[in-house]
Amino acid sequence: MNTEAEGRGLRGKTGGKGMKQGRRIWLPAVVTIVAVFSLVVGLPSGALALNSCNGVVQFSYLSGKNYPQPVPPGTDSDDLLTVQLTLGTGTIQGGTVLNLHQVNFDLDCLTGTNGGTTSCTDDGAVIQYGGDGTITTDCLVNGNPVQWVSGHGTTTSPNEVQLVPEQSGSPVTLSIPAGTTSFCNISFGIQVVGRTSNADGFIQQNAFYAVSMCNNGTNASGAGSGSFPECPVCNDNNACTTDTCNSDHTPASDAPNLACVFTAIPPCNDNNACTTDTCNPATGCTSTPISCNDNNACTTDTCNPATGCTSTPIPPCNDNNACTTDTCNPATGCTSTPIPPCNDNNACTTDTCNPATGCTSTPIPPCNDNNACTTDTCNPATGCTSTPISCNDNNACTADTCNPATGCTSTPIPPCNDNNACTTDTCNPATGCTFTAIPPCNDNNACTTDTCNPATGCVSTPVVCDNNNPCGAEACNPETGMCQVVGLPSGFTFLVRTHGQLGNGAQILGNVGANDSGGRIRLGKRVFVSDGNSVSADFLDLVSDSSVFDVLTNHLNLGPGAIVRGTTGPVTLPLTNPFCPIPPIDCTGGVPQTIQPFDNVTLAPGTYGDVLVRSAASLTLAPAGTFTFCSLTTSRNATISVAGGTASIINIANKFRLADSSTFLPIGTTPTPAVNIAGDMFRISRQAKIQAFISAPNAMASFGHGSTIIGSVCVLSSRSDKLVTMTCPPMATGSR
Repeated sequence: MNTEAEGRGLRGKTGGKGMKQGRRIWLPAVVTIVAVFSLVVGLPSGALALNSCNGVVQFSYLSGKNYPQPVPPGTDSDDLLTVQLTLGTGTIQGGTVLNLHQVNFDLDCLTGTNGGTTSCTDDGAVIQYGGDGTITTDCLVNGNPVQWVSGHGTTTSPNEVQLVPEQSGSPVTLSIPAGTTSFCNISFGIQVVGRTSNADGFIQQNAFYAVSMCNNGTNASGAGSGSFPECPVCNDNNACTTDTCNSDHTPASDAPNLACVFTAIPPCNDNNACTTDTCNPATGCTSTPISCNDNNACTTDTCNPATGCTSTPIPPCNDNNACTTDTCNPATGCTSTPIPPCNDNNACTTDTCNPATGCTSTPIPPCNDNNACTTDTCNPATGCTSTPISCNDNNACTADTCNPATGCTSTPIPPCNDNNACTTDTCNPATGCTFTAIPPCNDNNACTTDTCNPATGCVSTPVVCDNNNPCGAEACNPETGMCQVVGLPSGFTFLVRTHGQLGNGAQILGNVGANDSGGRIRLGKRVFVSDGNSVSADFLDLVSDSSVFDVLTNHLNLGPGAIVRGTTGPVTLPLTNPFCPIPPIDCTGGVPQTIQPFDNVTLAPGTYGDVLVRSAASLTLAPAGTFTFCSLTTSRNATISVAGGTASIINIANKFRLADSSTFLPIGTTPTPAVNIAGDMFRISRQAKIQAFISAPNAMASFGHGSTIIGSVCVLSSRSDKLVTMTCPPMATGSR
């Protein structure tokens, strides 16, 4: 029997916003097949006793999308699911215990071939096994955890995954009492990589007990089957839509085809203003030419693909006769009308009209009174007139006079001087003496304020830090001119190179910054930055009800209810240079390490390969020194401790991930360590806590819900979930 319903869902991701959760649940898909085997055991003649060994296998899908599909066309984790098999027994006639040695799981089945105690018919390369590394279990033997091993690769073939329980590398037997339908669970990851051939669109799966029997000598039965709908390949045969399948479609009980989404394509536009653009469902976009005509004989009508119809005036009408006036009539075109008789009403000229040149007024002989200080002209009404000239060379830097014999003379004025050391004194021929402010005083030291004193000239006054930062004593950085905490790398508790996002409700007890020009900081709803600290970025977005102290930015976007409690001013970029420097990191020759659950391991300074700290395991790095890892990751609830009398340096060549509810902390009075990450992945997961000075210049950092970072973070970019806390590390006595 096969059943499906909604249950526990998966957690989704953001785009430029705070992280959200979308939930979907699968109830267990349970199929129990009981095989009955009979044995004749010393009964009187005619009596028959039947021994049975009934196993129970129940399916559950703990996580995954409502309608999974391969990626692409899906995105993110549309192709990932987690399968849980609940192992148990039914009735055992003639016995008390089922001894389980192996569970076989068929990745994908043709409809009607699953639910039995033998392998189903393979549906093809549809489901890929997630690998033994994805297995989790609560099964115990003699009170100790069991490890399930299949040896099956992360592939689609073979279709059957044979899971064997082991302890310390040796097979063990799970003894399940009769009537225990839910003895223990085994979970593992699968991935949808192909398309099912099943007509109903559901991917079918099968699981059964193998090489196992009860203590009555009867082979074990026990089989279960599960199924889930696969997002189909959608097509509405409409060229005017984009066809996709929504893996998050709800409700999960809908038929697979109801997850299809048909989105209208953007309006058709061939970027040609000379056509009309429409969309035909059969053929797609169609562009039809328009017709340009303004019915004006005085224009030439054309169509410009960039601007559309254009009516360009024809060249001016011209009959090449200067004695006519040429005009254009919109109805008839060019018209030439004789001009009025030439007359300039000037007795000092003779007026005529020449078809080649038009009206001509020929001046009478020039008037001349032989005085260089007058201008001799002819007055159309009275004749020759001699008017005194005005000697002006239009140079305010000279004194102008006139001599009747020689004419105008220009003599330079005395040098300009306003007795102000903050101006440059010159004489402008257009305006006279000009007193121009000297260039702004600059001693090229960002830690001084430069001014000009009219009496003495440039003066440079040192910047004084107010030491009101709760993270420690401050000093001025000569490169940026900003007061920053002494000893705190880069002076920022949280520094990104390009863009950083802090989710809703974050608490920041330190400076926040985006280093480069064009960088952006986005603070979500109700984010709080403590007194004495600043937020610095070229672009700064403060979302609703966020509260910060000082702001240094060139572009501020203030949301509803957001407040700046301190001062606001421009920012000088970059904030620090070089950005987030780290040493070269080489883990060549390092041996991989895996810390098993409940183990407590200490590693000394040195070089290691990939190190994984599993759930409930503890790793101590001691004594103080330099530790180099190829990668350092944990499972949930893991503990990493750092011990020693001086600050350790922890170098990671590739990724660093601190999983949910895990910690990375110095022990007691151990100084805060430095963590250098050369890779592009750095994640602090949900409710995780770390104390370190972290430099990851190539990483896109991710901070989970309720995570805590004590110290500083310097990364390429970041995003975070809600309720993240960033604070300064504890200060040693006497540090302030």
